[in-house]
Amino acid sequence: MHALRIEQADILLGQSMGGFVAAVAAAEYPQRVRKVLMVDGGLPLVNVGYIAWLPFSNFLIEKLTQRIIGPSLTRLDMTFESRETHRAFWRAHPAMAQDWSPEFEQYLDYDLVGEPPALRASTRKDALLRDVRTQLVEDLVPRSLKATRCPVRFLRAERGVMNDAALYSEDKLAKAAAGIAQFS
Repeated sequence: MHALRIEQADILLGQSMGGFVAAVAAAEYPQRVRKVLMVDGGLPLVNVGYIAWLPFSNFLIEKLTQRIIGPSLTRLDMTFESRETHRAFWRAHPAMAQDWSPEFEQYLDYDLVGEPPALRASTRKDALLRDVRTQLVEDLVPRSLKATRCPVRFLRAERGVMNDAALYSEDKLAKAAAGIAQFS
C-alpha cells in the first residue's frame, strides 16, 4: 500500500496464507485498513497456547504442514520438464477434475519460474514453512486478530485441497473466530 501510495484500503483481502498477512496488517496499521476479507485462511487452525510449549523443529513444522495442505507442499519440491508436464500434474488432481479451465491453465503457467527442464512453483518452500511457524507456533496472528478493531469477514471454501473436507469446518471456524471483535 505504501509503495502504491494507498493511504487506506476499503477492504484488505487475503486468501490462504494472505489471510494471515491481512490479519497482522489490520492490527499493526488500523488507520490504513477499514475492513478485512479472509478467504479460507487467516484464522489459526490449532490453539497456539496448547502447542506453543512444544519444541517445534523444522521437521515437525514440515510434517504438520504436510498434514494440512498435503500435495500443495509436496509440489514445492518438484520440478517440471515443461508447462505441459506441470499441467498434466494438475489435471490428475482430484480437486481439478471437474473444474479445469483456460483461466486455470493461465494461472498454472504464471505460477512457474525457472527454465525448462527445471520449472518449479514460484512459492519457496522455506519461506512457506517460516510463515507456518509464525502462524502455528508463535502467537503473532492470534494476538493480531484479537487486536483488530475493523470488521473481519471470512469466506470458507466448501471443500479441501484434495476435494475432501473443508480446511475450516463450521466448528473450527466458530472456535477460531472467538475473541475477534467484529467477525462474521
